[in-house]
Amino acid sequence: MLTEALLSTVTEKIFGFLLENSGLTDKVIRWLGRDSQQLAFKIALTKTYTAFSEKHPEWVGSLFDEHFITHKASPILALCVQRASRARSEDLAKAWADQFGGQDNAQSELIATDFLRIFNAELRKQIEFQPLFDSRALDAIAETSEYTAQTIATLQAELSQSLEAARSIITESERSIAVDRIIDSTVITGDLIFQRFNEASVPISKHIKIKAFQTMVKERTKRFVGREFVFQTIDDLLVNPDFPSGYIVISGEPGIGKTALIAEMVNRYGYVHHFNSAPQNIRYTRDFLKNVCAQLIVRYDLKHYMLPSEVGRHSGFLSQLLSEAIEKADIASVVILIDALDEVDYIDLPLGVNILYLPPALPDNVYFVVSTRAQKDIRLVVDRRKNIYISDDDPFNLEDVKQYIRNFLNEYRAKINHRIEKSGVEEDEFMEVITEKSEGNFMYLVYVLRDIRDGKLTTENIDDIRNLPQGLQDYYKRHWYAMRVQNEEQFDRYQEPVVCILAAVQEPVTIADLQGWTELEPKRIKWVIDEWIEFLNVDETEAEPLYRIYHASFQDFLKKEVEIAKYHDKIAERALAKIPGLCNDCKT
Repeated sequence: MLTEALLSTVTEKIFGFLLENSGLTDKVIRWLGRDSQQLAFKIALTKTYTAFSEKHPEWVGSLFDEHFITHKASPILALCVQRASRARSEDLAKAWADQFGGQDNAQSELIATDFLRIFNAELRKQIEFQPLFDSRALDAIAETSEYTAQTIATLQAELSQSLEAARSIITESERSIAVDRIIDSTVITGDLIFQRFNEASVPISKHIKIKAFQTMVKERTKRFVGREFVFQTIDDLLVNPDFPSGYIVISGEPGIGKTALIAEMVNRYGYVHHFNSAPQNIRYTRDFLKNVCAQLIVRYDLKHYMLPSEVGRHSGFLSQLLSEAIEKADIASVVILIDALDEVDYIDLPLGVNILYLPPALPDNVYFVVSTRAQKDIRLVVDRRKNIYISDDDPFNLEDVKQYIRNFLNEYRAKINHRIEKSGVEEDEFMEVITEKSEGNFMYLVYVLRDIRDGKLTTENIDDIRNLPQGLQDYYKRHWYAMRVQNEEQFDRYQEPVVCILAAVQEPVTIADLQGWTELEPKRIKWVIDEWIEFLNVDETEAEPLYRIYHASFQDFLKKEVEIAKYHDKIAERALAKIPGLCNDCKT
């Protein structure tokens, strides 16, 4: 699906290519640098997307694939706004074939020709680009072209309308081809696979954590950017003859974006998946085996109508399903995603057994892509394994951090500009400071940028933007003490107990549950939840809302900062007190 974030990335790539490679004059460079030109370009591209998807719904997904359009296609599309050169359909078709392995060159050239025809027509319709096409020379563009706030507002409104139209069109297109293509891993997406899971027979679908994982994917892919360096590494491994099957282990520090990466892969490719989550108490081997086996049956249309009773006790049935899935003639590879192996409960795991009972050897063309914290022993002894480490100071990671900040600023431009002005720095320096302070951590960006946008972090309370917290744990620490000093008595009596119980409990809980453990009035508990809502996840799909800590890194902080053990004891005492005669001294 086309998003404004993808549009911004594509536009930046294309305009960057123009400025670096086309030998333009200073006058034209200034002209291209205007917001009005870039907004007009986005509108033209969005309308091209809509028109093209109506005519060729089966091609739009690959032509607007983020990696393809930002890396392979952008230099070609840049030629559409140069009079000295012309974008050639054969070049676009070849770039597409290089990325996706297309074989019908004649057909792909026809499709590319149609795409470029639509795109050129939409560019010519934009008033902002008319001087380019009318004058037949970029140098003839007048430096005095009108550029007003009203122009920008009009263009932004048109872009919003165009995006809405694009989203509705592609949703209908995807729905029309979903049934015929559900098995083809090159076109299936997260929305389609969840739809298929929902439609599966109850004996199978009841084992799939549809709601929990669909919510996870939706939440963690908001504002997703970049990670092309990771995707490219994975893609290369999936076709590497020296790595015919095996485990791809992605590691990094908490908050670096591992869960978002796995969620984005579900979103793009509809892969079979499992998200371990300590705050949600999804961390047991039996849950993994049931969920993944059920997903494999549905995803690859395997002829099983219920799971065997022993499915959660060993990985024999899982291995059988992997072999059955890869035997299908139209399947190039089977990929299973597992997030957060470090959050799996394996206290009772037998000696010498892999975490989650994962098979040591896999059939050819079967791959597990798994994530874990760095330096975490995950008990995974396998025949073939490749490691991908996401370092916080890797230049590719830092570039993704900057793109996230850039997209956030664009999304909340009306609010954020005022905050930047008050900080006394230019936007470029603002971005550099946030990037440096984040230490390459995306969870830091989520919290700090939101606080700046909402006026919680201002020059009034930090004096200077350069005094922002250094890293995620420092952010948690400052926030914890800032909340405490507002009213220490209320904090110690209400806030700390509720927040720490949420950190100690092993599953999402209701206000009634929290009341039982803290002995506080429901209205007090609700007040605490509202005060800490940005650190919590709320599930409102049940009769009563369920609450849990949003990210495990906050639990880590609380374990270091507060004596969490006493809150574990409260939970245990409450449970024991419900058993008659077992714990006469426990509180009731």
